[in-house]
Amino acid sequence: MALTANSDLKKTCDGTSCPASKRANIDRTNTLVLSANVLTGVAAAGIAAGIILFFVEPGIGGGEGVTVAPSAMRDGGGVMIEGRF
Repeated sequence: MALTANSDLKKTCDGTSCPASKRANIDRTNTLVLSANVLTGVAAAGIAAGIILFFVEPGIGGGEGVTVAPSAMRDGGGVMIEGRF
């Protein structure tokens, strides 16, 4: 969706200037691009957590382990990793 919206704006706008009537489309495109970037980061963090847990997680009931949890804050997000040995 973000790529399509961006492509539509490139057809309408002339380089660095766009008509004032397209302001809503520009805002929508910026929101879609930001959402796509955030979701890509979340997916990458999930894949990384899965790989880490696959190789590090001991058998059930061992008392040791790694905890991976998503972290969302006002200025961004990340992944928190906690381990016990």
